[in-house]
Amino acid sequence: MGCPTEISIDKNLTFTVCTHAADRREANADEAPTFRVYAAADNDIPLLTGTLDRIDAANTVGFYGATIACTTANGFVVDENYTVKVRAVVDTDPAGISYTFLVTNTAELLAEIKAKTDLLDTSAVTVVSGIDGDELTFYVGATFNETITGLTIPSDWVKVLFTLKLEDAAYADNAALLQVQLSNPGVAADGLIRCNGAAPGTGEAAWAGLTINQATGTVQVRVHMPATAALLPRVCRWDLKVITSDSPAEGMPLVVSSPAEIRYTTTRSTS
Repeated sequence: MGCPTEISIDKNLTFTVCTHAADRREANADEAPTFRVYAAADNDIPLLTGTLDRIDAANTVGFYGATIACTTANGFVVDENYTVKVRAVVDTDPAGISYTFLVTNTAELLAEIKAKTDLLDTSAVTVVSGIDGDELTFYVGATFNETITGLTIPSDWVKVLFTLKLEDAAYADNAALLQVQLSNPGVAADGLIRCNGAAPGTGEAAWAGLTINQATGTVQVRVHMPATAALLPRVCRWDLKVITSDSPAEGMPLVVSSPAEIRYTTTRSTS
């Protein structure tokens, strides 16, 4: 089962499951799997219930997902833990799995960080590079702005994607810690398209961006403070992919899976 461990209040949370037969082979469920979401403080009555839908049914077996709105209207509270219980039946054999996630308030956290960083005197700041060879380093609450060089970018590129995920390559793109896109020509959806496994809210696409120079083979990656403030220290992998007018749907790698790390800054508070 795949599910983010944290989600900001009033955002959508997506979780997935893979169903198997008794012999562990992939198999579709007899009917749509069901889910129930419980609050840790009151686990007798579910906040939400529903069913999971097939994902990419033409190309996958036993892959299901659902999206829920973690809103105050649905009963979710900041700084509370919640559990998703999924039940599926395959070949009349029932099975279940559960996952716990924490509801946070990213907007409130960002406001607190901004209030403190606005007090900083940046005139004498020494900037530490976030790139060393093919390894990237992101700092929580600090803007990442680095240029990746030495790339061969096709002249007929139509989209470039930068993706940062946890080390496990099995995580789907919708679970990416960060995903940023740039289209050629540009479209309104360009910018940040995934942050901590969730789609950005209104105006949040501008929290990240790419600049492509096809002639010199460079991609500038910018991830601004509001997006990095939502991250936690982790060991990750990143890559760059390009989609051309005649490339496969999954694109072609400009940079294959390479190491990355998310760290806290040394100074965590200015008050």
